[in-house]
Amino acid sequence: MRLLIDQISMNQENIVVLEDKVKRQEQECEQLRVFVEELEKKGVRSLIQEAQAVAAVVIMACNRADYLERTIKSILKW
Repeated sequence: MRLLIDQISMNQENIVVLEDKVKRQEQECEQLRVFVEELEKKGVRSLIQEAQAVAAVVIMACNRADYLERTIKSILKW
């Protein structure tokens, strides 16, 4: 019986950890959505269309919305 109670307790802890992770990911997704909307409002699409040369850039930013925003701003300066 004690073993079963311990297993239930551990599973509950895992559920809480996973729920926190989901909340953080949802917050980061919301930050990215807002950031993309801001870029669209500022006319980034028109800037890209007017550019003479187009370069593809890949940015690895898994679960790092703040780093992605900073990197994109830095790239857009150039």
